Amino acid sequence: MFIILAYLATATINLQGSMLIIDNESIIDTNLTMDYNTSTSCVITSEEDVTIQDNAFQGFSSLQNISITANQISINANSFTGCSAINSVTLNSPKLNIEPGSFSSATSLSIKYQGSSYQFTNSKPWTYQIWQTLLQ
Repeated sequence: MFIILAYLATATINLQGSMLIIDNESIIDTNLTMDYNTSTSCVITSEEDVTIQDNAFQGFSSLQNISITANQISINANSFTGCSAINSVTLNSPKLNIEPGSFSSATSLSIKYQGSSYQFTNSKPWTYQIWQTLLQ
């Protein structure tokens, strides 16, 4: 007799005060986030890969801080359209892929990345200019 134990991570999304917390969700899109657009901060954690789809946080004009921890993080070009209040982004992942313009609405931005591999679509080698492309 064999006993197989499997851990199935359950995806959850909730609002604690003004902090949006998303756990174990691999695709972050407008349908998932639209009811939480008054959030001032967002924490996304997953043991799997996480992709932030186009316009996932569109209209989150009060969003100031975002933290993402995952196996791999992919951020599409228009993921944070209209998020002009974002001033702090923390990305914690072994692999990171960010399309240019992802944070183009931000007026003052600090990005912290902890990981070993990064790729910026259609970008030059890793330089300060790459971070600038995120703001264009």
